[in-house]
Amino acid sequence: MIRKPHILIYAPTPPPYAGPEVATGLLLEAITGEHIRVTHVRSNIRAENGKKGVFDLEGIIGFLKVYVDFLRALWRTRPDKVYFLLSSGKVGLLRDTVIIFTAKLLGKRAIAHYRGGSFRSLYEQYGKHFCWLIRHALKRVDAVIVQAEILKNLFAELVPRQRLHVLYNGLPLNGYYSPHLSAQKPFTLLFMGHVAFSKGFYELVLAYQQLRQRHPVRLLFAGEKRFAGDRRKAISAFLSGQARIFFDENSEHIERVISDFVEQPEQHNAEYLGVISGEAKTRAFAEADVFVLPSYTEGFSMSVLEAMAHGLPVVVTPVGALPEVITEGVNGIFTQPGNSEDLAEKLDMLIRDRGKARAMGAQNAKYAAERFDLACVARQFEEILWRV
Repeated sequence: MIRKPHILIYAPTPPPYAGPEVATGLLLEAITGEHIRVTHVRSNIRAENGKKGVFDLEGIIGFLKVYVDFLRALWRTRPDKVYFLLSSGKVGLLRDTVIIFTAKLLGKRAIAHYRGGSFRSLYEQYGKHFCWLIRHALKRVDAVIVQAEILKNLFAELVPRQRLHVLYNGLPLNGYYSPHLSAQKPFTLLFMGHVAFSKGFYELVLAYQQLRQRHPVRLLFAGEKRFAGDRRKAISAFLSGQARIFFDENSEHIERVISDFVEQPEQHNAEYLGVISGEAKTRAFAEADVFVLPSYTEGFSMSVLEAMAHGLPVVVTPVGALPEVITEGVNGIFTQPGNSEDLAEKLDMLIRDRGKARAMGAQNAKYAAERFDLACVARQFEEILWRV
């Protein structure tokens, strides 16, 4: 009988509710144990998304607690391999280096899973000594999992190509969801993500204001608010090029536009749903006619995948994994990051041609069921962990 490798999964699960936590929780529930044996240590340090990446006493104490749990699990279960989520922020990467060096010191194989799209742009902002530390740590990692083929480029010259693996996100789908296009008027847009400039919410507000002059439209938006002044530095760090320059030079104006909209959504025929999950999230998808996420950066957005599975057309930016998932004009439409006029035109096209919107949504539901079923993704995940 072949011995199953034992994997220590050191990773966060909800709450709080964010893409990495949700995706990890789903994978853990779906693992069959056919090829591997799993022990999970919950690595959550913060109870709120807004405090992630902040270097303070609470964060230090939180990490020490989960690190002790990690060491206990290593000692008690004697795993063969350690799996963890790789960060891109500076504080998170420092914690990751501790996990990597601990695992390798104890003779364990280390598997990192990067669930994002900003690693390279952030890495290039760091000083040479910190970059040396990260390169040194990544050389010791036995495998890095990314969310799309195109995202392998984030680790060019940092991780050998043969150590990079691809794993798309998955959802628990039985067949595929029926389209949930709303029969109500007005035409309803849905945004789900951090309410922040980096997710394109500023451009969405501007585009929505243009659309309201042409059509009876409604906007539903959900997610944690991240536009306050104390988050400026964190938001700016995840941007690059002209987007970062524009944000840094206009952050007060951007915050005011977003804040005015979010604090009084009823004046704009909009509704803020807060941070939602479960039935509340399902109802939001059911009420919508189109899902929109004009982000500046993504890995493989869970909210986009959920929208696809619920039979919605999507209007998104060509970032992260999305160019591999969305075919222009077939199951979605691309808009350029930072271009509110282009976003308004793309949404206007779907409002004017609802038959096309319905066809895209139906294609998304079918495509999600065929390619992103959680059971299939979990099997691929187990195979990667088994092979490394």
